[in-house]
Amino acid sequence: MFAEASHIDHLFEHINGHKGTLGPWHTSTHLVMSVVASILVVLVFVSFAQRMKARAGAAPKGWLDNLLESFILFIRDEVVKPNMGPHAEHYAPFLLSTFFFILFANLLGAIPFGATATGNSGITCGLAIVTFAYGAFHGVKAQGFGHYVKNLAPAGVPGFVLVLLYPVEILGLIIKHVVLAARLYFNMMAGHLVLGIILLMPKLMNVDAVTVPAYGLAIGISFLELFVAFLQAYVFTLLASIFIGAQVHPEH
Repeated sequence: MFAEASHIDHLFEHINGHKGTLGPWHTSTHLVMSVVASILVVLVFVSFAQRMKARAGAAPKGWLDNLLESFILFIRDEVVKPNMGPHAEHYAPFLLSTFFFILFANLLGAIPFGATATGNSGITCGLAIVTFAYGAFHGVKAQGFGHYVKNLAPAGVPGFVLVLLYPVEILGLIIKHVVLAARLYFNMMAGHLVLGIILLMPKLMNVDAVTVPAYGLAIGISFLELFVAFLQAYVFTLLASIFIGAQVHPEH
């Protein structure tokens, strides 16, 4: 019984991120991996931009540059432009950075001794807060503060109704971003939880016969997790573009 409990405790410790200290600061594997993901985004795309600049508009060469350009064009043309209106190019860098940060953070959890930073509620809440702040800032910038506040509620509503409607609309805007953070967190955490439980089944059941099936199933789920890593980065970016577009261009 105690052995089973220790295995389960170890599983949850891995999912929640190993805690530690770095000098006077508290840290965890999730925090470290989020920093690594950020550095990777900067290094990969600064290098990519330099290569594209050197080609002076010529088509990219090599599988990596072609892959990166394919992702960039897909997010720009299929996600940003349909939701951000006529000035989509202005908002594309933020949404592309968000997509690739989440993607890299998700994929880092698939490597040995890695951890999925987006399986941490603090990281996903941070992403949602930044998305909310970005949308509010550009909404005020595009419309002016008065029109931004006015457009939070539908036009033509009687004044006495607005007293009740404004708090509901503001709360609804906040809830959208809370859900944005929660769905990414739970989707990434759930996959690792299922995978960890499957790998622990032989020890928890104390039956060697289930070892091979359990590991075979775990390998299959690992490939599914790679698909989920791309899917969740896409869905977060899609929803973020919709929420930002609604704040910046409420008429669309």
